[in-house]
This record gives sequence, C-alpha cells and structure tokens, in this order.
Amino acid sequence: MQLRLSHLNTSRLHPNVLVAFAMIAWWIMNILQGAMMELADDEAYYWSWVFAPGGSLQWGYYDHPPMVAVLIWLSEWIGGELGVRLAATTLLPLGLYLLWTLIRPKVPSLTQALTYCAICFAMPPLQLYGLLALPDAPLLFFSILFLWAFVHYAQNPSVRNALITGIAMALLGYSKYHGVLVVACCWLAQYRLFRKPQTYWAFALALLLYLPHLYWQYQHQFATIAYHLADRHKGFDINNPLQFCVNILLFFNPLLVYAIVKSWRPASTDNDDLMPKLSRWIIAGVCGFFFVASFRGSTQAQWILPAILGIVSLLFYNNPKPNKTLKILLAISAVVMVAVRVLVILNPTNIKGQLWNNKESYQAIAQMAHGNAVQFSGYTQAAKYTFYTGELSSCVPVYYGRLSQWDYNQTDTLMIGQPIIAESQDSPYAQQLPLPNGRIFNYTTVQQYFPIRNIRLIPLSAQQISFDTLLVSVSIDNPYPCAIHTTTSDTLMVGYHVYVHQHYQPSRYALLRDTIPPHGTITQKFHIPIVHDIPQGCYPIGFTVKHKQYTPPIQSLTYPLQVSANGQWSVSTTR
Repeated sequence: MQLRLSHLNTSRLHPNVLVAFAMIAWWIMNILQGAMMELADDEAYYWSWVFAPGGSLQWGYYDHPPMVAVLIWLSEWIGGELGVRLAATTLLPLGLYLLWTLIRPKVPSLTQALTYCAICFAMPPLQLYGLLALPDAPLLFFSILFLWAFVHYAQNPSVRNALITGIAMALLGYSKYHGVLVVACCWLAQYRLFRKPQTYWAFALALLLYLPHLYWQYQHQFATIAYHLADRHKGFDINNPLQFCVNILLFFNPLLVYAIVKSWRPASTDNDDLMPKLSRWIIAGVCGFFFVASFRGSTQAQWILPAILGIVSLLFYNNPKPNKTLKILLAISAVVMVAVRVLVILNPTNIKGQLWNNKESYQAIAQMAHGNAVQFSGYTQAAKYTFYTGELSSCVPVYYGRLSQWDYNQTDTLMIGQPIIAESQDSPYAQQLPLPNGRIFNYTTVQQYFPIRNIRLIPLSAQQISFDTLLVSVSIDNPYPCAIHTTTSDTLMVGYHVYVHQHYQPSRYALLRDTIPPHGTITQKFHIPIVHDIPQGCYPIGFTVKHKQYTPPIQSLTYPLQVSANGQWSVSTTR
C-alpha cells in the first residue's frame, strides 16, 4: 500500500495536539541543554540540601520551602547535571499545556495554538525557569495548577473542587512563599466565594497539609520568615524602586512591552471567561507588592515571576490572530532565545562565569587539597565543590555574608581535629591557586581544625569604668564535644563590632586566652572605646570569634547598646 503525503494534511492536526507536540519538543530541548550545561550556583546549593554530608529531605530549609529539594531528589539517581534538573524541566511543558486548557477557546484553531506556543517561547523567564532546578520551576507549575483548580471551583463550588483547590494551595506554598500572592489575588478577585462554606474546606485542607512545614519553622525559630521579611531589607534607597521598574521592562521581553501594555485592555474574546480577570489581578498584585517592597530594600527580578502567567494569558486573549508586527517580534524573540541557548552551551568567547569551567576548577582545588576537607566562605561554592568532586566541604557564615542551610547541616563538625584547606579571601597569610574559571582561590592549610560556627559570645555585664571606656564581661560558650583553643597553625581571636551613628566603628580583636572545655564556658572582658557626641538611642553590638589565619569574623548575635542623653553607654545582656 502506497502512503500518500497528502494524507498528512496539517489542517487535520488538532490544536491541542499541536500544543502538546510543541511542549514535548521544548521539553526535549531542555533535557539536551540540561545535560550539557554545568550547574548554576543556586542549583548546586539546592542539591546540597539533600545530598551533601549532613543533608536530607526535610519539611523545610533555611532559604525556601522543600519542593525544589524534592524535585532534585526524584531525579538525582540519573547522575550529573541532568539528574539535578530533569524533574524540574518536566514541570514546564506540563504546566504550559495546563494553562492552554484554561485560556483556549471552546473551539480553538491551529493559528491560536501556534500563537500561544510562540508567546510562551518568547518569554525569557519561561526559558530560564523551565530549565534550571530552582524554586521558581515548581512555583510556575503549581501556580498554574492552582489557577486550574480555582477556576473549576469558581465555576462549580463543590466539595470535591474545593478540596482539589486546597491541595493546590498547599503544594504552591511548598514551592515558594511568593505563591501566597497568587492565592491572595485569585480569592480577592472572586471574594464572593467566601460566602460558600466549601471555601473554608479548601483553606482548612491547605493549612492541614502545610502544618509539617510550619512545625519545621517553629523548630527553627521561624528563621526563614525572619530572613525574607526582615534580614533582607536594608532601608530606603531611591535606586531600588527605579531598578525594579527597569527589571520589569527587561524581565518580560523588552520587544513585547508595547504589546503587553496594550493587552491590559479587555479583549473582545474575553466574554465571561474568568481567566482575564484573574490575570489582571495577578499582574497587578504581584508587581504592585514587590514595587512597594522595593522601598524597603532591593528586590530581585525573578520575584515577579508569577505575573508571567497573567501576561501570557492576556497576550493570547488580545491577539488570537496576531498582526504582522507582533509576528515579526515573536519570530525575532524565538531566534534570540535559540541563539542564546546555543551560545550558553558552546561558549565560543570563553566567558568566565558560574555556568562554565566548574568541574576542572573544583577538581583543581581537590587535587591541591590531597583528600583533606575544604572550607569555603561562600555557600554555593561549597556545594559545587562537593557536587563536582565528591569530597567533603563546608561553609562558614561570615559577618558580611548571610546564613544558609549549611548552618543546619553542621558539616564542619565532621572536620574536628583534622587537617583542612580553608578559603582565606581577606587573609595576608593565604596562598593562591589560579583556577580555570578565572578566579583565584586564596587558601590556608590548617593542621588541626576546630569549628567555631556555633560558639556564642553573650554579654554578662557592662560597666562604664571611665569617661572613654566601657568594660563588658562576656561569656564564651562552646557547644562542641572538643576543647577549643589556639594552636600553632590556628590562632583564635575574639572581639566585637558595633554600629554607631550610621557607621561601623573599628572592630577590635584579642587572642582567645584560655581553652574552652568541651560543652564548657569561659569569661573574657572587652574594653570598648566610647564614641562621644552621638545621638542618644539604641545601636547593635555583636561579639564574635574568628580564625586569625583564614576567616573573617563569624556572624554573631547582636545586643542593644544604649546611649543615653548624657552620653552614658550600656549594653543589655538580653537581646
């Protein structure tokens, strides 16, 4: 029997099948690139949550909820970079097809299917966060899943649909905290649903499913909440809201800015569809929230990622048959996206960055270390070292940095008493190792390592003993099962840093005089010079410890330093 090509008439191809094929092709492209491209810094860090020494699957992590760790755990058995990314890349085509089922007409055409696929492919955020194993990947998927469940519940508020919506809300909460904005915007847009008793079944189920994560937060003093809502905000700077506005223009494809703005107006195809209304609420709610947040501190472009779902939907509703200009812009965008992908893989200009030269760089450090553990000052570098070498590493929370999941994994306790290689960025004692990634690895060899991450310096009393001096007595607590003391290769220093009148005062350090016994405490006194002629008020003072040869001061708890109207200084012994 002769096969006639005429039988393969594309007009017989159903639009749904076309979208499905396009999503599968996109997925295959992501798999190929995911296998050939080295890990980004944050991808390695999320991998370390589970697979670095001390890591495991948990109900929460310092930075984010656990969904990204679950995705990496599901596919890590494959090995390599693809093992980190595979499960995350699978969510993008599934989510975009589900979004298509929400916004397509009752009788879609091939033109509409092609338009939808072209709009999705033209969005840089979908290219990036559909490829990398980041919390934004499950955030996108479960935002779509929640929209799908919510629309069905709004159309038919049955108990079944309410429970599905509750499950979707919980999964979105386990992906990234920003997902609460999507949930809030949708329920506010349809506030009449609060009259339905089934709505409260949805919220009750979501809360029940989310309780394990809330309990994890309780066990860890709600550290993640404090980090995102307080620690990341540094005060008003006019550059932050200006930068936020520029990020919006660049994040959603600058070629399509006019079309995006134009799509805000209701389209003739909206009819009684709920999605256009929800899309506008999500765009306004997410972007508006982070614009306001930019007045408290810097914001990151990817935080507004959920708004991409509203933008894709409105562009589709307003351009069922795109004009010639939009077609050209979508075609240019597609070419640029493919070109960028190829350039990232081939790197013809030998760009130095986090996606290239990782394996040879970290293996060079491992070769120099000769099997000894390596301690880094950056939490992503420690993760990449373990990923690419399989060797033990750890990270210390220095005073100018931030805490991380390494502070919970406590991998530095596995190095007690052993020789290690310690990164020494600011140390005059450091040796240098040039790396293939263009960086210089500054390091010091320590013959007998003592961890200091969890040592706590707590003020016991404070007394102004002269016009210019405040005497503070501080207890130094050692939670480790080994004695902490200065050795010939590792000099331990204790000191303080204080922020007075908008300026850090010079930190002062002294030798740790005595040995701190295992699980024991010693007391040391600090003579702090008093700064006069400053406004009365409360200023933070922190007492800290450091290895003289290689690390900056460890992050410390801060206590209130009170300056009275007559210039008297006092330090509270409680935080």
